[in-house]
Amino acid sequence: MAGSTNEGGGGMYSSRPIDENTRLNIEFLETMPDEEAEKYMGEWIAVAGGKIVAHGKDPEQVHEKGWGAGKGVPHMEYIYASPEEVPWLYVPKQ
Repeated sequence: MAGSTNEGGGGMYSSRPIDENTRLNIEFLETMPDEEAEKYMGEWIAVAGGKIVAHGKDPEQVHEKGWGAGKGVPHMEYIYASPEEVPWLYVPKQ
């Protein structure tokens, strides 16, 4: 995602600086080795504090476990099992 953030560090959709947890999560996801991602193919991962804190097939359970890890707001990401797989978007319940 090179070039997607502005000089203020707020990302492509914001002029505000991002918090440390978000910065760590983005950095982790951008640099995660393929071998690491392969472990979670077909699953959701919750990343908080720059680490995978939960994973599984059910996004609600993964999100809940991610919050329970106590490392900040978890970033949810789906690791596709194949390029043909239909994209997912998980929106947590309010």
